[in-house]
Amino acid sequence: MKTYLKSKIGVIILFIISGALIAGCKKDDVSIDIPKKEIDREVSLRGYMEKGPFITGTRVTIYEVDNTFKQTGRSYTTEIDNDFGHFQVSGKFNTPYAQISASGYYFNEITGKLSNSTLNLKSIIPLAEENNTNINVLTSLAHDRILYLINSGQYSYQNAKLEAEKEVLAIFNLEPATIPFESLDIHMANEDNAKLLAVSAILQANNTEAQLSELLSKISIDIKEDGVLNDQQILTNLKLNVADLNLLKIRENLENRYRSLGIEYSIPPFEKFSKALMFIPQDKIIKDPNTQLIWLVTAPSEKLELKDAIKFCEALEVGEYKDWRLATIEELSQIYPYKDALISNSTAENYWSSTFSHKGSWQGVIYDNYKTIDFRDGHISAFYGGKFRFLPVHD
Repeated sequence: MKTYLKSKIGVIILFIISGALIAGCKKDDVSIDIPKKEIDREVSLRGYMEKGPFITGTRVTIYEVDNTFKQTGRSYTTEIDNDFGHFQVSGKFNTPYAQISASGYYFNEITGKLSNSTLNLKSIIPLAEENNTNINVLTSLAHDRILYLINSGQYSYQNAKLEAEKEVLAIFNLEPATIPFESLDIHMANEDNAKLLAVSAILQANNTEAQLSELLSKISIDIKEDGVLNDQQILTNLKLNVADLNLLKIRENLENRYRSLGIEYSIPPFEKFSKALMFIPQDKIIKDPNTQLIWLVTAPSEKLELKDAIKFCEALEVGEYKDWRLATIEELSQIYPYKDALISNSTAENYWSSTFSHKGSWQGVIYDNYKTIDFRDGHISAFYGGKFRFLPVHD
């Protein structure tokens, strides 16, 4: 009985104390955290996957990502439904962003044929109820850089995206686009679309699909942390890709492709941006008063095989001056005594010339040998191979 009374008295005291505490609190002081339940919303996505256009059957997967941009485990898969690269999918999402990944065969604008193997491209996008979003080489190159900037804690998604897109185009010496990468379309005529097509062609050039995939990956890794392409060999290869482009053929290939699909098109003016990587301001040239030849104040720093040095020179555009060529041995010999006054970054080593020397053989193989000049002492030699510096010149 005593035990029962003690228990009852204890309950009553506890009740009184609790009531007093509650009564002593103002309404505004009471804060109860009730977890918010995320509400699924129906989202529709449609757009185009383009390198050249991807073909029917290409698999497209949309992944839901959380506020740290990690996949939640929810995803939706569809396939491109025509040879124009079009896809469409709907699903329920409760986060504001999604990652898109797609892999398939595509029309190669360089060869005018379908690719021999598949290529994977990706994008990270904001979600609205209705989304028109394209996937291309630019969205793929910017993808990892965007996520790195966001995860640094210093950038919102929108600011990270603007920064990454500006940095990617800067690799190709292009000004920032005025519309997002996911809105670009290579069969519509405006200058931003032209930049996409120009970059797409430069990256492809004579590369196989495997080489293109490797190149995209290497650039993405290189620019991820600082937004700058630091690998000079990649940059040199991109410049040589520019030299290899047949712009008329690229336009013809795309027009024939879209025409065969019965698609209305207006190929953008990509030609004006395709050589931006090789463009040098006109104030960077100097005329030799002795010969009237025009030289670059700062010569290319690349060391190339002869055939690549010739291509590199021919692809240069310096202000209004085009039609550059590799200097002859006579021209190099003429400037040798005052080379440092003309060329700000001349170095004491061999330079290629375009002057043929003689035919030679090695293990039964006949080679053409071309003359070089050593800027250490002016000595002239001849080589059939090797990588040396070179000087472009303009008449």
